[in-house]
Amino acid sequence: MLDHDMPIKPTLTERERQILTMMARGNSAKEVALALSVSPRTVESHVDHIRLKIQARNRVHMITIALKFGLLLPGRI
Repeated sequence: MLDHDMPIKPTLTERERQILTMMARGNSAKEVALALSVSPRTVESHVDHIRLKIQARNRVHMITIALKFGLLLPGRI
């Protein structure tokens, strides 16, 4: 069971925040990779780390939880 009422806001690296924001805007891993000059696999690794840190089941859940914790601000997506 996942606990999204944890009192401590998950900490993301600057790169993880950048990728999370780009994914929330609807960019694919390939599009993010091209924009950041990294491989799509590197982006996927970051996404996996983000999902684990915030205990998300999938990408949609990841964005929802990130919004809840204030990791993404709706006006900046």
